[in-house]
Parts: sequence; structure tokens; C-alpha cells
Amino acid sequence: MKNVQAYHKRVSLIFYYENRKYIMDYIDIQTRNHGNYSVYRIPGIVTTNLGAIIVTYECRLTTHDWDSRAISVQRSIDGGNSWSEPYIVVKTDDVLVNNPVLLSCRDGRVILFYSYDYASLHMKISHDDGISFGKEIDISAALEDIREQFDFNVCAAGPGHGIEMSDGTLVLPIWLANGAEYEYNGIPIRRHMPSVCTIITSRDGGDTFYAGEVIHDDNIVKNANETTVAELSDGSLMLNIRSIIPQKRRVSVVSRDNGKSFSKPVLEESLICPICYGSILSIQKNLLAFCNCADIEERKNLTVKFSRDDGKTWDEGIHIYDKAGYSDIAVSQNGRYLYIFFERDNLSALTFTQLEL
Repeated sequence: MKNVQAYHKRVSLIFYYENRKYIMDYIDIQTRNHGNYSVYRIPGIVTTNLGAIIVTYECRLTTHDWDSRAISVQRSIDGGNSWSEPYIVVKTDDVLVNNPVLLSCRDGRVILFYSYDYASLHMKISHDDGISFGKEIDISAALEDIREQFDFNVCAAGPGHGIEMSDGTLVLPIWLANGAEYEYNGIPIRRHMPSVCTIITSRDGGDTFYAGEVIHDDNIVKNANETTVAELSDGSLMLNIRSIIPQKRRVSVVSRDNGKSFSKPVLEESLICPICYGSILSIQKNLLAFCNCADIEERKNLTVKFSRDDGKTWDEGIHIYDKAGYSDIAVSQNGRYLYIFFERDNLSALTFTQLEL
């Protein structure tokens, strides 16, 4: 993939945080009605060992969740200043392909996970720093162990990114639903509730995956779905969960056995959410970042918050953009920048920006 200039670039925001001046550069990586698709959604971003930034997203015919027909990847090798042309890794004519999730491994591989028709789970692996991806591998069998905990007819990864833990375990957040059927354009599809979430993990580099404990409804979490994961300083895993609850807050759980069991859900009072995907990331020991639309009612006020105590408390955060949507975050290979890839302005574009840490 040859790097080319991004479609649009502008400098539009100057602000101060902890006595430091920030200038935000926004680069639209994809824009509505550009190319062969009408809408681009569901951003994911990772960085590689060689310093490349890789993003992924759905290519949709309309805004509807069941109208995604391709998964695309783009790559930057100059810190996000320019980007390759879109590389379509998966393409279908009339079958939904959805929820791409990237996972960057320390051995140099980049794994792309995705689903067909919210019914199966697959992956492709890149061995050349995200320039190309290999054959499709069906890993749906890893989900069958979940049926004993929750009988589902909808499944999807992430969205966002997966992680490799310090012990080499690969972790992919997933969510599942047992939704009633209804028709869309004459095609039977399934609703996304009632829903639950969990993770699947691999300790052999992705050859085999195993499902974790399902996060069911209780007095805190209801219809847990899109989930993001980070490793804490003690090696435990924290899931930060989108949940359909009246408090409009994120919910978290912690596992100290790589997902075999989780703590009781905790309501994150300082992390408000208008029922929208958000992303958590471990930057360094004890330091976490979390990015989402920090508003109770609308998808606006995209904000990055930091926790310096493994997620026990969060600061007031940095405002990134006003009218936004889904977002994912990654850290530069040298640890100097936080990269943010997000939907903006009523799905008019998928946009990249960065913060100096």
C-alpha cells in the first residue's frame, strides 16, 4: 500500500490541559460518499512494532447496521500525516460483513477479526506490517462454549481493538445477542438485544481460542454489548462495557484469571455515555486512557480521560471534538502520542487526530 495524501486536513482547535498547549490536527481518512460506498463506520486503530499506524472500518451501502459490504484497512508510516489508499480486505455482494477489530502482536503480526451476518467469527493475519492480509480463518468454534451460558443468534467482535497481554495471551472482546427476527428490505435479520459480552483468548498465538465467562444482566449491567479491554498493572484484565442502563454510565468488570471469571460489575460514575462505543487503552504501568462521547443524551463531546491508578479514578479529560460517534485509540510505538480515530459530524467522515502525552 503506497502512502498518499489524506483527503482533508485542518487545524481547528487550540487548548490547554495541565498547563500544556495542544494544537489539534484533524485528518479525514474516509468521507461519506467517497469511492464505492455511501457510509464508513466502526473505526478501529492499532500501531505496529515497526511504527506503522493501521486503521480499519466498515464500508456500508447505507447507515443501517445490516448494510455493511466490505472491511477496509488503511496504513500510515509517517505518524498519521499521510495515509495509504483504502485496501479492501473483505468484500461481499449481498452478505453482511461487520465489526472489524485489529490486534497488533509483538511478533510483528497484525490480526484482523470480523463477522459475517452477525453469525460467525473470522480472522485474517498480516505478516508484513499490515500491508496485506492472508487467508480467511474461521474461528467460530470458539463461541460454541458460550451457548451453555447464553443461547445466542447474534455475535460480533469488539469493535475497536484487541490486545496482547504481557504474558502473550491474545484477548478479543466480543458481544452476543438473542434477538427476535424482523425483516429489513425483505431479508430476515435479528435484533441486538437481549445481549451479553465476554472475551475469547488464545495462549498459542491465535491457533486456538477459548471463551471466557459471560457478563449477564444484574442490578448494575443490562444488555451488555460493545466492549473494550485493557490489561492492568497487576496483569488482570478490565472490561469497559457499553450497557443499556438509565444511569447512562459505563460499566466495568475485572478478571484475574484471563477471563475465566469476572468480578461483579461496577458502575463507572465518572464515565458518562450516551449508549455509544468507547475505547480503553493501557499506555504504561498504572496509566489508562479512555475515549468516548462524554455526554448523557447525545453522541457529542468526544473526550479522552486518563486514569493513573488502574481505572479506580479518572480525570476530567481533554475535549477532542464536538459532534462525534464511535472512537478507538492507540499509542505510538515510542509512547509519545495517543492516536484517536473517530466518527464525526453525523457520520460524515472517519477522522484521525493525536495528542502528545
